[in-house]
Amino acid sequence: MYCSHFGLHRMPFNNTPDPAFYFSTPEHEEALASLKYAVLQRKGFVLVTGEIGAGKTLIGRLFLRELDEEATVAVVTNTNLNGRQLLFALCAEFALEVPRDASNLELTQHLQDYLLEQFARDRYVVVLVDEGQNLPDESFEELRMLGNLEADDAKLLQVCILGQPELRERFARPSLRQLDQRIFSRFHLKPLNRAQTDEYIAHRLNVAGLTDEAELFTDGALDRIYTESQGVPRIINQICDNSMLTAYGKDLEAIDEEVISRVLEREPELRTPVQSTIRHTAAALVGAGAVGSGSAKAALHTGVDPTATDRRIREIYGTAPEMTEQFSDSGQGRLPADPGSTPPMSPSSNSGAEEFAKFQREVAQAASRCVSRHPGTARHGVARHGPGRCERTARNVRLSHQRHSQADSGMRPETQRPARQEPGRLDTDARTAARRRRFRGDRRLYA
Repeated sequence: MYCSHFGLHRMPFNNTPDPAFYFSTPEHEEALASLKYAVLQRKGFVLVTGEIGAGKTLIGRLFLRELDEEATVAVVTNTNLNGRQLLFALCAEFALEVPRDASNLELTQHLQDYLLEQFARDRYVVVLVDEGQNLPDESFEELRMLGNLEADDAKLLQVCILGQPELRERFARPSLRQLDQRIFSRFHLKPLNRAQTDEYIAHRLNVAGLTDEAELFTDGALDRIYTESQGVPRIINQICDNSMLTAYGKDLEAIDEEVISRVLEREPELRTPVQSTIRHTAAALVGAGAVGSGSAKAALHTGVDPTATDRRIREIYGTAPEMTEQFSDSGQGRLPADPGSTPPMSPSSNSGAEEFAKFQREVAQAASRCVSRHPGTARHGVARHGPGRCERTARNVRLSHQRHSQADSGMRPETQRPARQEPGRLDTDARTAARRRRFRGDRRLYA
């Protein structure tokens, strides 16, 4: 639609794995080299991971192009397959005729015969699994069993697994440790940096027909694109595509930061998850009017919603008047200068207000730690991590404050353990008494 407006002969930012738009970076070249080396040297399993939209599928397409004449390839893109379905899919990809009621053992035997035949012809057999994070453990185990077929110095089946970063964590589980040990090479595809983002956009525009002299995106627009996309190619494509359409609708010859802002306001889902989380958290803090308070600072530091912290404080300690009443009833409102009297603490007086403010700060800190350590409390309350746990936190805060107040006033803390009562009988064995006195120190425990 907008191609003629900008002098292009094709759409530059389609989100399809088109090898014609491949932008080479050192990371992409290393990922390609890792795949090709593992296959040509018959190393067995190789793993390439990357964030959503980082270009894993495009890497797989380029890799298959280079192996087109040297290998027989089975591409598995629908990875929601159990073990039996995966074996059927591999037989279909290799054009093997198998009965529909064949057992897993029969399917495996057909595939092994095919692997031996291709190895005798000096050809590679490659299985490319895209979106591998969706493949069940059962299916990975079937692949491992197929990969056990090997010659003295080579693997007969080469398996290239492409998936998201959580796939590495799955392979670290005990249930998949046998497959994890068979992975020859692992590579993680990182997003583009700031300079690569500029070059990536210019490269795609040049492939689409834009002249080198023309500058379609201003520097401010490029800065905003990188900030919102964090260098993820798929999100870069979406932002650029929408911004070119917006500029075409407004008959603009160049795209500046204002156009990018309009696109992001209309399509907020184009932001990366990290950017969206930061913006939503900041908006929630500003909307709650909590910025600057102790609970808001703790939430910004720990990533905890301040409203959840405030709600948790109310659940444990009650509202501010209730906290004041509890504080006074527990005797914690005594002023250190007058230990004998027990006037109720009044927040209006200077000393009482300071004590009450100190207690409130301790309460907020304890509740914030509780919510940050147990995120479920923000949604499910005390029952999520066991009844009484937060109540113990509240009691410990109160007792700690009480001990400090009474120690300053010369009073014996009520929570101190009473002295051990002397036994009501005499120990007639002097040597036993001496040993006990030596063991326990100078205290005489027996009359």
